[in-house]
Amino acid sequence: MKTIINRYLLIFLSAIILFSCSDEENPFVGGNADIISFALTVEGVKYPASISGTDIVIAVPQSIKLASASVEYQISENASVQPDPNTVTNWDEEQIFRVNAWNDEYESYTYTVKRTDVVDPDNVVLLTQADVVEFAKKKVTRISGNLILGHTTIPAAEFDTIKDLTPLSTLTAVDLNIVINNSATDCNHGGLNNIKKAGGLYFGSLTEQAKATKVIDLELYNLETVNQLVINSDSLQSISFPKLKSVDKVYINTTKLKTLDLSLLEKCAEDFTLKAVRNGNYAEKNSNTSMRTISLPKLNAVGGNLLIENFWEVKELNLSQLNTVDGDLQLQYIRSIPEISLPELTEVANLLNIKNNDGMTEFSANKLNSVSSVYISSLNVFSLNLAVINLPVLNKVEEDFTIRFASSVNLELPELGTIGGVLQIESAPFLESVSVPKLTACDRIELLGTKSLSSFDNPQMTELNSLELGTCSQLKEFKTPAILSGDVDIDFGGKDYAFPNLNSLEEIEGTLALSSCGAKDVNIASIKKINKFYFNYSSEIESLSFADLEEVIDDFEISSLGNLATFSAPKLSIVGNDLIIKGCLILTDIHLSKLATVTGQFKFYGGSSRWQASRSIIENMDAFAHLTSAGSVDIRYAGKLSDYSGLKNVIDSLTEDNWSVQECLYNPDYAAMKQGQYSNN
Repeated sequence: MKTIINRYLLIFLSAIILFSCSDEENPFVGGNADIISFALTVEGVKYPASISGTDIVIAVPQSIKLASASVEYQISENASVQPDPNTVTNWDEEQIFRVNAWNDEYESYTYTVKRTDVVDPDNVVLLTQADVVEFAKKKVTRISGNLILGHTTIPAAEFDTIKDLTPLSTLTAVDLNIVINNSATDCNHGGLNNIKKAGGLYFGSLTEQAKATKVIDLELYNLETVNQLVINSDSLQSISFPKLKSVDKVYINTTKLKTLDLSLLEKCAEDFTLKAVRNGNYAEKNSNTSMRTISLPKLNAVGGNLLIENFWEVKELNLSQLNTVDGDLQLQYIRSIPEISLPELTEVANLLNIKNNDGMTEFSANKLNSVSSVYISSLNVFSLNLAVINLPVLNKVEEDFTIRFASSVNLELPELGTIGGVLQIESAPFLESVSVPKLTACDRIELLGTKSLSSFDNPQMTELNSLELGTCSQLKEFKTPAILSGDVDIDFGGKDYAFPNLNSLEEIEGTLALSSCGAKDVNIASIKKINKFYFNYSSEIESLSFADLEEVIDDFEISSLGNLATFSAPKLSIVGNDLIIKGCLILTDIHLSKLATVTGQFKFYGGSSRWQASRSIIENMDAFAHLTSAGSVDIRYAGKLSDYSGLKNVIDSLTEDNWSVQECLYNPDYAAMKQGQYSNN
């Protein structure tokens, strides 16, 4: 009995002690309103939430549907939550949960969903349709390597080739390249439509075509950025990337393409190439004859070269926002286009090449102010359709500026100030005037085949190195600086017209050369000093005169001028190297009244060879009576020449070794000349 009483007493005392402690130290006061944990489960996979403060964020892959998700959560003891998470069905939307504590205090929590990628870290190679279906089960949204589809060669018919990429619709990004090989070209590519970003997209390569067995469309409707876009195939009729805004490099080569949608593309960081060229052949059968319009309406900057070529039936080219090209801009072999306009283009770092566009009648770049070089040309002399060239603010061309095969009547470049290389205007037979009123400096000007050109307005020209005029029969006057450091070439094209007036030109530090002369009289005035002069092979010229020439630094040569009877340079006193008169059979009227020095050879050949000696009619050397010094004398092939009195003043400057007379009527040696035996009379 005593034992039982003691036991009950112990239990009673323990209860009193426990009750006393609870009243003084119990931490639970009923004020906690926390969501301790939260998770959703979909198809057996649990996705726990991240809880930070009052934010509940649950991360699930892009492809997971949350409509059927079940929820698990834990809240503070004796707390309640509204709404009850078990009653929520739309877990894709933001939710607000109010947690009420035991003591009626509360806290509000915000639930949101963060969509994440399911990443495959490896290269993914899918060769068959079965491979595609099996890979799709992973619901991968991003591949960190390459996605390679199909074989490079098309296997036998019984092989399970890829027919449909729809199972890959969960994909939104491929970090490296998407490669569509030949055995996957014919398939339905719609499964790639959710891809927004790719390192590269290859349909073929830079050197090899992708070959399909049917005409297909390549359309990735959600692609926004890609580094390398390479499409090389004649099986495509449509290429559509309507959301693509930026790309590093574009290479598209296709001859069957009908439509191209790059309507939002703004920037290409490197080269942009769109062409239809096979084996380097630009013939119609190898070109694209399907497209009618090429439109890149948002493209404003190309960081490398921009090339569009060999589209024979395109009637419209839209580059309306193109502002800068950091390499070459080449638009060529667009054979039917009537107009090319680049209204916003301000700068081309290298070559602006607009050529071989047969049907083009007008080219305009109204804001272009600087370019490295310019080449604007139709195809050939049979397609002279280019009538209008508008470059109203162009002020600097660092290298060459070429216009060929144009039908323009007038060419105006009102702001052009400098050309670092050659200004060439060639085969523009209807061109009557050129106006470059602000052009001060140019290395070389070439006017070739401009037979109607009568006016070249360049009033401020102060720097010009060389000049070439070819068949400019109507050009009466051309302004140059007083000194040219290069050459002057005049090609008469076999026509009879006057040597153009170069009134301001006094010195040519290079060579003055005349060719294909059809004129009977060539009178060259104002020029006082020439480095070299060559005039060869003309059967038309009868008279050549230099009214103001005083000095020739190097060689002076006239040869094979069969009808030249008169040669006059009355102020010429010195030839710094060789004076050569050769093959001028009837030349007898020579006026060199001040010529005293020929530093090199004085070479006079009546005919060009011994067989022509009998046709040379000159009889004496009286025209050279003022010559007192020469490096050597060589006279030949003058069948009637018998009097050398005109050379008596030069003989003392010579030795026996540098005096030679051959194949003439009288051939005095050096001793005879020293003894005064100047003629055989």
